[in-house]
Amino acid sequence: LREKIEDKREELADLEADIDDSSRDVEEGRKEQAELEEKLQELRSTRSELESIRRKIERQEESISSLKRERSDLEDDLEELPEAPMGEHQNLEADIDRLRTERQDLNTEINELRSLIQYNEERLEAEDYDLLEDGGTAADSGEGSVTDQLVASESETVVCWTCGSSVEREQIESTIDRLKRLRTEKVDELNDIKTRLEEKKEAQREATKKQRRREEIERKLDDIESELQRRDEQIDALKQNRESLTEEVEALESDVENLESADFEEILSLHKEANQLEFEIDSLESDLEEVTEEIESIEADVERADELREERSELVEELTDQRTKIDQIEAEAVESFNEHMESILELLGYENIERIWIERIENPSGSDGQTRFELHIVRTTENGAAYEDTIEHLSESEREVTGLIFALAGYLVHDLHE
Repeated sequence: LREKIEDKREELADLEADIDDSSRDVEEGRKEQAELEEKLQELRSTRSELESIRRKIERQEESISSLKRERSDLEDDLEELPEAPMGEHQNLEADIDRLRTERQDLNTEINELRSLIQYNEERLEAEDYDLLEDGGTAADSGEGSVTDQLVASESETVVCWTCGSSVEREQIESTIDRLKRLRTEKVDELNDIKTRLEEKKEAQREATKKQRRREEIERKLDDIESELQRRDEQIDALKQNRESLTEEVEALESDVENLESADFEEILSLHKEANQLEFEIDSLESDLEEVTEEIESIEADVERADELREERSELVEELTDQRTKIDQIEAEAVESFNEHMESILELLGYENIERIWIERIENPSGSDGQTRFELHIVRTTENGAAYEDTIEHLSESEREVTGLIFALAGYLVHDLHE
């Protein structure tokens, strides 16, 4: 561009020299020449303004094309997303609430069955103990050995502690076995409910994520439509201005033609050519200025990008260190809780509680990427079968001990004693 400008200026200088040479042959003070010079200057200025309007129209049209391409891409993304009406979300929420209620009911049933089985087994054990007591007295009086009476008791009747009638001992034992089988069925049903509940929750999270993406795309499309409308209005205004300037240029050219004469034919031709060269020089200088500004802007962006990359690298390194530290603290807290909880359970000897422990679940692929912690409570039945319970069914003392150990683990891990 600089070379083109220099060439144009040299060409303009030659023309001006020719004009000076031609002007010596013409009366310099003629009124027509002064008026012509004024019209030519006005013509050049109007042409420059007209060219500026044309460039603005081109830039607006390029922006509109870019916005339309972006709109097309967003519409393609929107078509790939499934429809997610509110009814579907409400159905998922209703299913989750229903499964939660079923889970709660099953937990209550299982705990009631556990208590019922435990109570009946204790009553049977109490019957055996009474029999041993009575057997000892009978042996002392010569009525038979304890072993004989225990063997005989297997076919004896006992008083039902529920209805008060006499029933076979085997019938009560059979009832207890049926209750145990029912409890096992309920535990299996509970595990199935938990699996289905988690599937519904995952479906709800996925549906919510897609719905948010759909709403985001729709907002962007609305913004693009508004921007397209605004730019269309600007183009219309610029085109009207362009038509007005075009008519003005034509009028000025007509005035210049009327001022031309045979005496000034050569000099007017030279003035026109010089006028055109000055217009081209202004246009090239405007292009050069825009290119220079663009280069400076790009260079500034590159420099800023280098700074941002360096800053980002430092932040990523710091973030990695902090995440490592957090992972270590979380792992130590979980380990501390589990160790102390195991020791406390052994010391306190809670019945039917096999284990209480915290599971640390890393979830990098989730929506928030955060680690989750799940509290597990494992109980055992009288026949050794294990099933998972919830914290809601712990006794008050069991919950207090669990909370105390959790606080103690955090106290130790974070070195609060120091």
